[in-house]
Amino acid sequence: MKGHKPLIAFAIFFYLLPWISAIPLGSAATGWIQTYGGTNSDESGNSVIQTNDGGYAIVGSIGEMFNASSYDALLVKTDASGKMQWNQTYGGTESDSANSVVQTRDGGYAIAGTTGEWSASGSSIWLVKTDASGKMQWNQTYGGDHGYSVVQTSDGGYAIAGGRTIVKTDSLGNMQWNQTYESGSICSFVQTNDGGFALGGKRGRESVKHGVDFWLIKTDSSGNMQWNQTYYESLGDVAQSVIQTMDGGYALAGFAGSLPNNRHQDFMLVKTDPSGRMQWTKMYGGISYELAYSVVQTTDGGYVIAGYADLWEERENLVNRKDYNTNWVVKTDSSGNIQWSKTYGSPDKWENAKSIIQTTDGGYAIVGEISLQSGEAPHDFWLVKTDENGNVQSNQLTPSPGSTSTSNSTPTPTPPASVTPSPSPTPGGSDGTGIPGFPYESVILGIVMGAIILWALKLRH
Repeated sequence: MKGHKPLIAFAIFFYLLPWISAIPLGSAATGWIQTYGGTNSDESGNSVIQTNDGGYAIVGSIGEMFNASSYDALLVKTDASGKMQWNQTYGGTESDSANSVVQTRDGGYAIAGTTGEWSASGSSIWLVKTDASGKMQWNQTYGGDHGYSVVQTSDGGYAIAGGRTIVKTDSLGNMQWNQTYESGSICSFVQTNDGGFALGGKRGRESVKHGVDFWLIKTDSSGNMQWNQTYYESLGDVAQSVIQTMDGGYALAGFAGSLPNNRHQDFMLVKTDPSGRMQWTKMYGGISYELAYSVVQTTDGGYVIAGYADLWEERENLVNRKDYNTNWVVKTDSSGNIQWSKTYGSPDKWENAKSIIQTTDGGYAIVGEISLQSGEAPHDFWLVKTDENGNVQSNQLTPSPGSTSTSNSTPTPTPPASVTPSPSPTPGGSDGTGIPGFPYESVILGIVMGAIILWALKLRH
């Protein structure tokens, strides 16, 4: 019987192999960081999506510092590891920027942005449609506002929102209708399950001078307002991002602060039911200034929020003030309770997270910008890929000048179509666990396999 013990050991090993193989090992790397930029240009990354091939598409702007008319909209396509495959720029003689991107059903991209002078009267909502390689197929402008967010609608057309306006187009960008909403500003929107839209932003509070509140608007499929609600925790609350949640309600993320100087602001997350009635509100932050730009609901029913934490020293001394803005990501459970928070960057750089998504592997991708010098422009933009716990191999963001060589398409935006109005904790560093570079599951798997093999060898003697 003794001679059969090694065979029994190996039989046990192969019997357990399917269960051992089912232990989640995570990705080969726990995450990565890529930066993109040129030595003599100023770039920003404003929005990121995961593409059908597992890579990423990022939009933002590129130009020369202190020369507003030099800025163009920028689209960068990467592979799944963040290595740039191609990039395109779009713009004319005006100041142009890209703020939101979606991959369209034909594999191309639709980009929402702003063209013209940076004011409500001098700027236009801008919609750019490209093929799968980023080559422009057409573009349209719709006058008198900003384009902050775009969706491809269920009928194959597009909807763009920003400022006080939402515009609905057909599949070629021809305007079908528009609506404006007075006394507030729209920062983000989504198409809802019923074919309508939910818009998030800010609205002035009549009872308080300069006071603003989170603002949620629900419309029908034609943009007609069905209801609106405001939410506030302080004197200056602004919603920067809105989503529809799994239960049919809504979540809005932004910041809450005190006016008039806004020297203390925190991340703010509001959860509502399908009728906009507030279910709960959570605040996240330290003693300084934190601002959230983006929120998504995660597959576990929780939320992840991205923005930045201001770590300024000597705030009162504007002459000697040092900027220590760092990007900040907060993960919560379904009730808004923090599960973890992470920062990615250097303590003497200026970093800002603008957009976050959950990736198909359960991790996260975050895009933003980083200064080339402490507290000074020009900036590069960066893409951070994390595992499901927000970990990367290194949390240091190092600008890499020259890593992006942009190709300028220099299209001229078409004349605008007329728009007719209608009636907690303090941010901290990484707290990654386990052996660096190896998740706990890999260590456990190695111990199990090693123990079985050693036992088998021992039995042979």
